[in-house]
Amino acid sequence: MELTIYSLPMCSHCIDAKKYLKDHGIPYKDISVAGNREAIDEIVRLTGRRAVPVIVCGKDVMSGYDETRLEQMIHCARNVTEVP
Repeated sequence: MELTIYSLPMCSHCIDAKKYLKDHGIPYKDISVAGNREAIDEIVRLTGRRAVPVIVCGKDVMSGYDETRLEQMIHCARNVTEVP
């Protein structure tokens, strides 16, 4: 399972999402969009918005942070399915 989070250092929802992942022992790649034009372009491509966090897990993409949705994404990735 590969999980990527696009974030900003002072974003409270980004901090919450990364804390959840760390607390649950879930490895992730953190890409800061601060001053990173390529990362900004990628989140716009993925979501149509310039907002963080953007969490990508397999084929599933979440804009913002919703713990229940994140749990579903992780469960589906571990079981190789897509979130409904």
